[in-house]
Amino acid sequence: MEFKLNEYHRNISDEEFVRDIKETAIKLKKETLTGVEYSQNGKYHASTIIHRFGSWKKALELAELNTKGRRCKASSRSI
Repeated sequence: MEFKLNEYHRNISDEEFVRDIKETAIKLKKETLTGVEYSQNGKYHASTIIHRFGSWKKALELAELNTKGRRCKASSRSI
């Protein structure tokens, strides 16, 4: 059996991740998202975004979503 690399979801820009977080929040009519909500409804998995940005809170900040009142302490170290 020959291994074939799946090109799907490779080389995603930071802007694409942020755009998808924003679009998912709009779709769900929410001012903020948990990682679970995003993973269930977004295009990517929250752990991928945490790995890219260092924390879920940082990703929410870049997407200009509310980070107050949420436990946004997940980081790449907690995965």
